[in-house]
Amino acid sequence: MTKEKMLSITIDNKKVSVRPNQTVLEAARDNAIDIPSLCALPHLRAYGACRLCVVEVDGLRGFPTSCTTPVEDGMVIRTDTAEIKILRQEVLKLVLSEHPGSCLFCDQAAECKKYMGTIRKVGVTTGCRYCPNDLHCELQDVVEKVGLAESSYPVLYHNFPVEKYDPFYDRDYNLCVLCGRCVRVCSEVRLNSTLSFKQRGRLTTIGPAFDRSHLDAGCEFCGACVQVCPTGALASKVSKWTGKPDAETSTTCVYCPVGCTIRLQVKNDQVVDALPDYSSEVDGGLICVKGRFAVPEYVNHFDRLAKPQEMTSMGYNDVSWDDAAAKAAEKLKGLGPDDCLFVLSPQLSNEDLFAAQEFARQTVGSEAIAPSPMFELGDDLLPFIDLVLRSEPYALIDQAQAIVSVGFDSRFGYTPIGIATKKAARKGVFLASLSFPESNLDMLAEVSMREEPGRWAELLKSLIDCVSGSGGAIDGDVGRIADATRGASPVLLIVGPQILSAPGRADILKALLEIREKLSWKVIVAHPYTNLLGMLTLGAFPGLKPGDIVRNGPSAGAVSLRFDPVDLNKPRKVVYLIGEVLPASLPP
Repeated sequence: MTKEKMLSITIDNKKVSVRPNQTVLEAARDNAIDIPSLCALPHLRAYGACRLCVVEVDGLRGFPTSCTTPVEDGMVIRTDTAEIKILRQEVLKLVLSEHPGSCLFCDQAAECKKYMGTIRKVGVTTGCRYCPNDLHCELQDVVEKVGLAESSYPVLYHNFPVEKYDPFYDRDYNLCVLCGRCVRVCSEVRLNSTLSFKQRGRLTTIGPAFDRSHLDAGCEFCGACVQVCPTGALASKVSKWTGKPDAETSTTCVYCPVGCTIRLQVKNDQVVDALPDYSSEVDGGLICVKGRFAVPEYVNHFDRLAKPQEMTSMGYNDVSWDDAAAKAAEKLKGLGPDDCLFVLSPQLSNEDLFAAQEFARQTVGSEAIAPSPMFELGDDLLPFIDLVLRSEPYALIDQAQAIVSVGFDSRFGYTPIGIATKKAARKGVFLASLSFPESNLDMLAEVSMREEPGRWAELLKSLIDCVSGSGGAIDGDVGRIADATRGASPVLLIVGPQILSAPGRADILKALLEIREKLSWKVIVAHPYTNLLGMLTLGAFPGLKPGDIVRNGPSAGAVSLRFDPVDLNKPRKVVYLIGEVLPASLPP
């Protein structure tokens, strides 16, 4: 690999080596030189809107914005001269002329913060310092960095109504500084374009065009706009009044098999928010609405058992873990292997799954291990697993010459797959979508078929015949898909979770497997069983021991593994629900 040639530049009389193709702002931040900015973010294209990142560069006229100026070898840059300070202060004053500034310049701020914490929940128009972003507001940080102590311009308060009617987050555009971050992240990163600038001049605000609601405009409520907002204009309903978090912990989202990285925000030992991680190699920060907003409410929900409880004649009493284990062991003594059924959740971690199957097999001596998908899929479990075992890495989307999706919609889940597919379509890759009633891929798809799920198997079989040449030419949408995919390689088939609840599921799965085998299409399966591969690998299935799937390899196919069936209708004295609620189909 050829080593990247570094450039030598001078910033504030300090010689530094920087990478080519960087901007001055990126080079400065890489070398711990702070240049204030309100519109620049690492994962967004250079914009140059706020004008706060201006610098002086030898040989360039005026004061260029550092976020849009590329570095050149030998460049000499100054970031903190007297002229630059004055210019930044004037620019910031203009920005603040449309933003309530009492929280920024109040001479009683320290005393107010110390003694009047309850003000945090007062009305939004009072102008007190307590807004949702207090102490973690970028505007406060920029005012401090620029050294602005007052604003000499009158403040125009727009008196916009606070928008609280949509789910997950509130919008108070009286606090908006029109930096454009939310519009750009929605368009450039999420490829959704729900948000835009509306009106002109002093009436300018942000939202969906034509005054539609966010729901009507196709908002996926991913929260990317909330994450990038530098003020309190956008605030999560769950964490709006929690203040600055005490700590942060990175973990993996458990809502689908993608495995997105989320950064849990902790306050007083309680999870208060979940943020994306744009440095994640798995998802690149493209988490969905569930990963962004559902985690705190799920973890802190009052129905969630946080400690062991024992049923008494007066109700449930809390007991210690040691007491709970001892009492459970006492009651379970003498039970034979045929008396127990172990129902395992696909949301369990690998460690939990291994311990659960070990307990069933080694301690109880039972092979009656029933993953919850067995109850939901029944006889269709094996062909579904066969499809999942041959699923390709998501990176293959970037290499596909044609993409066909069946029962897939990434508005509220599987976002990295959906966004990668949108990017491919924007580059000119053929995209076809078969879904009902609609898919968020329809806008970019060259062929969009909104057909009742009961017809999917028939359409897929017609596609097989048409592409393979066994059924002759077919007009219409199926024929167009066949013409576009015939001869293309690789062709990618994205299978979504809608097939699992579709009428004729068995025929659909059979057709999908036939497409894979006969047409040699690659397959990506987006399903709701988070750690299904972990269950298979660690033997959390009847008749499947830990490591069997690794030794046999996915090429052997799920059917060849010959899972021993569990008689789910057999009476049991004890049912262990490990990480799982009671499946609806479990017999009494």
